[in-house]
Amino acid sequence: MSPAPSEADSEIDETVRELSELRRGRGIFATDIEQRTGRILRESCAIQATDTERQIREKLIQAITSLATMLPDDLQLAALTAFGMEESTSGEFLDQRLKWLAEALGRDPRTARRRVDLAFRRMAEELIEKKRSPSDDYSAEQWHTESVRGIFRLDLEFPVLTEIRRIVSSVNGLNEIQLPATAPRRTPSQKDHVRADFVYGGRILEHRQASPSHMILTVQLAKTLHIGERYEYCIQYTVLSPELMHSYYFLTPLRKTSHFSARVKFARDRLPRQVWAVHGIPPRAAEEINSEDVPVTIDRIGEVTAEFETLRQGLTYGLRWSDS
Repeated sequence: MSPAPSEADSEIDETVRELSELRRGRGIFATDIEQRTGRILRESCAIQATDTERQIREKLIQAITSLATMLPDDLQLAALTAFGMEESTSGEFLDQRLKWLAEALGRDPRTARRRVDLAFRRMAEELIEKKRSPSDDYSAEQWHTESVRGIFRLDLEFPVLTEIRRIVSSVNGLNEIQLPATAPRRTPSQKDHVRADFVYGGRILEHRQASPSHMILTVQLAKTLHIGERYEYCIQYTVLSPELMHSYYFLTPLRKTSHFSARVKFARDRLPRQVWAVHGIPPRAAEEINSEDVPVTIDRIGEVTAEFETLRQGLTYGLRWSDS
């Protein structure tokens, strides 16, 4: 006699059925999306009775996208194609989408359908796990960074780095996040050499110096985030000891990060001789001149910019300059 399924297993099975219901016809772009959205998806995506069809679709797309990013590449493609969210199949009916998927995977249609079923199962398991275990730690899976826009002003008496960050929650009930930052190396005579302040979107609950050159901020968000929800905040770092500064502005993402825009504004009377863009190298090598570094021209108002896409975790990106 088989043991009775657990409550979690039952919810996972129900979630798989709800996901399967969404893939019918034109998938996520079907006109009857409201009627086809089940209880668990409504709860997980914070869908309200007053939401319009467009709002429901946007919330579902955010949640599906967030869940799909945690899947292996083939299952991610299978899931997005099944829902009609893969650009090449948008607007097609399910049979045509599955046929395209089979060709893209180099498999027969039956195998392609099994990949979709497996993707849905993995997504359902992840959704139910997050639903049952809301924000109780700071694991990398709780949220990821969609974009970072940084402006580092070196033309001020005390340099100021302003970063506008957009994150995407991977859980329900996300209230706090932790932000690591690298500051100029602390010396005994320089206690508070970097000050962090929120411009909007958050409040610092704790400022911990993890090492002489690394700090960790515990941040309370202005609102509680649901799975797939995007959120933007702006934080400023003021360097109170400019003499300790390094000659670079780097980002070394520890979480998935899709886009990084770096801008540095130099004082007109203190322009560096050379500036390079650093595209994804190990942190220890980032401060050294590298053959893969790309020279960047300073414009006539003393600014340089660089854009980076699909950053790899643990590698360093940004701008580095030298006076020699």
